[in-house]
Amino acid sequence: MKCKYCNEEINADDFFCPYCGKENAPEQEVPAAEETVAVEEAVAEEETVIEEVPAVDTEEEQENQMPKLPDSNLVWQHYENAQEQEPSPAEQLQKPGKQGKKIVIAIAAVVVLIAVLAIGILLGQGIDLKPRANDVYYKDAYLVEEAKLEKSLDKVVATMGEAELTNAQLQVYYWMQFYDFMQYYGSYASSLGLDYTKPLSEQSVPESEMTWEQFFLEEALGTWERYQSLMLMANNENYTYPDAVKSYLESINSALETNAKNYGYDSALAMIQADMGPGGTLEGYNAYMEHSNKGIAFFNHLYELQNPTDAEIEAYFNENAATLETNYGVTKESGKLVDVRHILIVPEGGTTNENNETVYSDQEWADCLAEAEGILEEWKKGEATEDTFAKLANTYSEDTGSNTAGGLYTYVYKGQMVEPFEQWSFDESRQYGDTGIVKTDFGYHIMYFVYGEEGWSRRAEESLIAATINQQIAQIQEQTPMKVTYKKIALGTPDFEAAAKQ
Repeated sequence: MKCKYCNEEINADDFFCPYCGKENAPEQEVPAAEETVAVEEAVAEEETVIEEVPAVDTEEEQENQMPKLPDSNLVWQHYENAQEQEPSPAEQLQKPGKQGKKIVIAIAAVVVLIAVLAIGILLGQGIDLKPRANDVYYKDAYLVEEAKLEKSLDKVVATMGEAELTNAQLQVYYWMQFYDFMQYYGSYASSLGLDYTKPLSEQSVPESEMTWEQFFLEEALGTWERYQSLMLMANNENYTYPDAVKSYLESINSALETNAKNYGYDSALAMIQADMGPGGTLEGYNAYMEHSNKGIAFFNHLYELQNPTDAEIEAYFNENAATLETNYGVTKESGKLVDVRHILIVPEGGTTNENNETVYSDQEWADCLAEAEGILEEWKKGEATEDTFAKLANTYSEDTGSNTAGGLYTYVYKGQMVEPFEQWSFDESRQYGDTGIVKTDFGYHIMYFVYGEEGWSRRAEESLIAATINQQIAQIQEQTPMKVTYKKIALGTPDFEAAAKQ
């Protein structure tokens, strides 16, 4: 059957519509004539009754009521055609007396009776009358059917100052958190009790009351809050975003369409929905990209402004030595950490020996070296910058671990890489921009030195700067807090099996 107010499909035995919260009890018969007078007298006290059982007409008012009781207008709707009797209830109210007292008592009795009936019905349906706190535990599951999700996409679920987060935008934040997590911890997912083929609301985070759905939802909201904080700070400082950020944001839609065709999708929207579920929209994705890119750009700007002294860095390390060792494994005896870029050129050909190892002839090694020298010479004849080296690494390097990141390895410590690679990287004379060619069992490495510093000092400096910026962000969040309406949140889910086949 359908709800007679919002026209949503409901169960035949639902006393209240789960969508609009209004009563759907079967029509009652018109009361006998003797009862009609008492009812009409009660109608005259309509204002009093409404105060006792408030009407819930607007969507905003409905969402502020928990749980929903019957609309007070519905209490009287079956009696609209009752015949008037003399004297009228209004006249009786103008003449205080026993009759007036009876009317008040009758109204109070009707209100109490309605409340008792409603409570009995709600308890009978297993509904908890105790209001839930407005936090991530408000719902046991935020995943909804596609039809309901489509109606909820434009709803604002969080605000921060004048900034608004809609369900459509939240879908992207939510699934981005999921994919980021799977990228870094996917190999441990099963041991963490996470199975993405099953509803995330039915799986608990280890040693937590949270479900995985609630976990990713909190991460998504926190990420949006952080980006919005940075954008507020940027606005307060009249910060001008780099041209590279502006041009990138302007090119997103065309790049999406190109990528969609390359991956076999009919449109950019189809590709987004394959990754983000039916709630994914171009508007939501563009909003996410704008927030994240502008937020990161301003964070980098803040980072570059920080210049703590050596004394401040060492003092910070001494105060936080235990935390830095736990989080990063560094002590004052850890030694240097270096950042290097490299382009790996692997010899062509080769044969397999008795140990099932690939070996190369002297000529194959010579040809490999010649290719490496040619690439390095190509770089020197150009602008010869770190950026141009990174582009060549993405073009030529055969190291799958770095050839999409400009050949970059960061925080390299002694013992991490093969010996010839490390000998070049940890040379005490090494300076920014140094280049060279190193031979290892893997091939020839065209090297580019980026940065090197004592591990404890570097980690302490980065942590101190991050703590300083986080304190600034916290101040903004305190001045302009994020307000979330968890009740309005609705999530969809991708079809992982279909996406895997694409």
